[in-house]
Amino acid sequence: MKITRTRLAIAVTGLIASMAVLLLIPGQGTAQTNPNSFIAYEVAYVNGETLTEPELLFTIIRMYGEETIYDLIEDEIIIGQADEMGVSLASNDVVEYLAATYTPEKLSTLLDSFGEGNLEDAIGTQLLALKVVTKKIDQVVTEHGIEVTGDQVQGFYLNNLPTWTTPKSVRFSLIETGAEAEAVEARLRIEAGEDFASVCQEVSTHPGTKAYGGDIGGLVPEGYSEGDRALLETTAFDLEIGDVSQPLLVEGKYYLVMLTEKTDYYEPSLEDMYDYIHAGLMDQLVQPHLEEWMMDLLVEAEEGINILYPIYTDDLLDSFSPGGDGSFISEIVVNVDDREITEVEFFFRLLRENGSAAIESLIEEILFVEQGQSMGVIVTAAETRESLQGVYDDESLSILDAAFGETVINTTFLRHLTALDVLGTKWQQIIEEHEIEITDEQILEYYLNNLHRWTRPDTVRFSIIIVEAEADAAAARTRIVSGESFEAVCMDVSQDDNTRAYGGDIGASVPRGAATGENTIMLDTAFELPIGGVSQPLEIGGKWFLIKTTEQSDAYEPSLAEMREEILGRLLEDRVTPFIMGWRSTIWTEADIEVVYPIYSDNPSPEF
Repeated sequence: MKITRTRLAIAVTGLIASMAVLLLIPGQGTAQTNPNSFIAYEVAYVNGETLTEPELLFTIIRMYGEETIYDLIEDEIIIGQADEMGVSLASNDVVEYLAATYTPEKLSTLLDSFGEGNLEDAIGTQLLALKVVTKKIDQVVTEHGIEVTGDQVQGFYLNNLPTWTTPKSVRFSLIETGAEAEAVEARLRIEAGEDFASVCQEVSTHPGTKAYGGDIGGLVPEGYSEGDRALLETTAFDLEIGDVSQPLLVEGKYYLVMLTEKTDYYEPSLEDMYDYIHAGLMDQLVQPHLEEWMMDLLVEAEEGINILYPIYTDDLLDSFSPGGDGSFISEIVVNVDDREITEVEFFFRLLRENGSAAIESLIEEILFVEQGQSMGVIVTAAETRESLQGVYDDESLSILDAAFGETVINTTFLRHLTALDVLGTKWQQIIEEHEIEITDEQILEYYLNNLHRWTRPDTVRFSIIIVEAEADAAAARTRIVSGESFEAVCMDVSQDDNTRAYGGDIGASVPRGAATGENTIMLDTAFELPIGGVSQPLEIGGKWFLIKTTEQSDAYEPSLAEMREEILGRLLEDRVTPFIMGWRSTIWTEADIEVVYPIYSDNPSPEF
């Protein structure tokens, strides 16, 4: 199956971010050939239940597999430019990175499991791709004379200073009780030596903080709270770290407050922020050129890309049997011209970038399923299989069954579906148990307070071509009227670095009346044109413009009826989420969890 042009366009977005994660060096080792245990069969123990590696690998393929394939493809295409750009790896590049990343025991595990050659290919490719991109950025800056002046940095600093300035703030923990005597007793216990968090978890009635030992979850700026509840904040400011207040009466409840953190007012200087702002402004100027270059590379390479991994292609081989040549499914995942990306490299990247998150997700599903037993939540095997068939076609599902075992596939997906049902059931239980009800008055109030966020004026989106002379603008318009695309002509002649790489697109819709000065000519013209219409040459600020309108939308104000269900959901979420978070924290805290998978465990077993 060939990669599609649409997918190529989407793939560019995450390219640079994926380049930033690098690992490992070549070493001695032999690739794992036992599909029942790639690295180690047992991944974690959760309350006596064993989480296995096949369950982990199936989950990682399901959640991250396709995305990772495209990341691997992008790396291969980029390193194809290395020779032309005079970029190469130094002999010690990967060694230096490794020294700060893995213990010798974990490195040995990875070498034994993936093999020296496969690691050389995987690591070298990603490191080299990063070097190529870095070199290309330098070239763009030089070729286009991109620079950021001190005045530009200072202007950005002044405009954004409020964002970076932080007021005096406090963070505290609280205990809430219904009676003053209970608060007094709790304070006496703390004074006698008991831990504030332990006392809180035993006696506090505050649902959002009890599970966290009373911690409110973040810093509160001075003056943030209103009404009676401001007493909690002002009391915290008067305390020293670790001090506990006397009982405070607030809205019919009694509170103890313990200060845990206090910060002073902070306003960063221009010197503090200069390098950060300079880099950000440079990135804004470089990014369009870099994305244009990457898109050209991807489109040019399209014909040489063939995804072969059977669960991601419709072109399944006749009599295909997974597990050959020591692989789980198939030895080769994708071809990029003459380069074969192997399944071993694919799994290495999957585990390196997503393994920890997948393990955490699977552990939580086990914990949720345990909770579901007392809730009466039941998902049948038939329902599980039906859901699987909604995700995979019959051939792909049979391949996964053969690779990881039908029992593993069914068990893992059953657990996933059950965990989702448990979460939904717990949500409903909290609503009923705490008698959470959202009234029509609350919905109306939320609607009126937020109507400005949902209301939009007339907007228009347009593309521009900017040239020096009227004759140049007229010549460009003649080419467009004769049949050339506005975008192609723009990329050929426009002098605007910010929009040329995007075919002149300004990047977003603009509301009517948003422009000032001479720019109002541009905006008014865009509103007057039909979709697809191109203006006559316009002189604005000493330059000549052509404008093409690409989108228009009328003003819109949603009714209360239109927004009712969305508002109800948001208000319920605000009320229920603290209880859900407390419940999740409790079951994690009480669980007996041990991760033994060697590349994520701090103490791999000697037997491994």
